[in-house]
Amino acid sequence: MHNCGPGTTPRASSALPPYNLVPLGDDGEVVIMASAIERIVDAYVQLRNRIALEELRDHRQKLVDDLNSVQSNSEFNSSRALQTMVEDLVAINAGFERLEAAGEK
Repeated sequence: MHNCGPGTTPRASSALPPYNLVPLGDDGEVVIMASAIERIVDAYVQLRNRIALEELRDHRQKLVDDLNSVQSNSEFNSSRALQTMVEDLVAINAGFERLEAAGEK
């Protein structure tokens, strides 16, 4: 489980898988599909929309902070939701790295 505290953001170099594998057909062929957040990040990077990426990152970080608070103050198990938000933050941070590599600061 990932437990990001306030103000901490996972790096894109985390060992989380960036894509979902979906089997297709009877022959067992596997197709790699990007997650929804990755498609959104890709669009923002193509548009060079750093502000939208920052807002997306800030929103996901707030969700992580809120889920950590709920988890520490109740019996609610938010581990799966936290894992998803952390994976989203990894994808978003990879988008920032792509923007920076393209010369967008």
